[in-house]
Amino acid sequence: CLLWLRVVFYTLSITLLFGIFMPEAVGRTIILKALFPVMKSPYWYFTAYFCLFLLIPVLNKAINSMSRAQVKAVLITAVLYISVLQTVFGDVFGTAEGSGVLWLLILYVIGAYIRRFDPMKELTVGKALIGYFFMTVLSWGFKVAADAAPQLLGEENRIGLFISSYSSKLIRHISPTMLAEAVFLLVAFQKIRLPHALKKMIAFVAPMAFSLYIIHANPLVWKNFVKGRFEIFGQLPAPVL
Repeated sequence: CLLWLRVVFYTLSITLLFGIFMPEAVGRTIILKALFPVMKSPYWYFTAYFCLFLLIPVLNKAINSMSRAQVKAVLITAVLYISVLQTVFGDVFGTAEGSGVLWLLILYVIGAYIRRFDPMKELTVGKALIGYFFMTVLSWGFKVAADAAPQLLGEENRIGLFISSYSSKLIRHISPTMLAEAVFLLVAFQKIRLPHALKKMIAFVAPMAFSLYIIHANPLVWKNFVKGRFEIFGQLPAPVL
């Protein structure tokens, strides 16, 4: 409820400001999006999280009633079908490439599994960070190599073109390497011991990240101040980025 109110507060405030200073930018659709951020909104994460929030009590009860082997089997199946197979064959299960409630639900169950059973308790912070960097290099290294395939094998070479068509597969939300990166980071930060003062500072600043997301993803802010402003960076090669 508080999260919903925060989103509505920002969307209505931004719409009001634009209505005063740029009234030509505010139409009926924009007002509807401001009033109903879940129903009509570009905030896919908030929409997915809102749906997940309604399912959390059921998920928690299911996870707590299942054995470690059962939860592990569910996760292996889900990751195989939703992450691995979709990375290879495309969005055959309608997960919106990870920008939807189904993938967020799987991530929640993975987090709950790690919290309850601590399957990586022997993994140190250093090893977790090494795993993260290895998966990062693998993801982007594959993209660089796949993008270069047509030049290396010939512009008309079918194999090169086929490999190039998969260049972005490992840097998408649902890719197995991106998932592994997230797990390694989660484990690393779970094990890091920080001074109390720093913990308080992080706890104070962390909620602001969601507010920044709501502001910069607002359709009025995005269209008038963000869209197209950073296209030059999209033209840079992957190693530079």
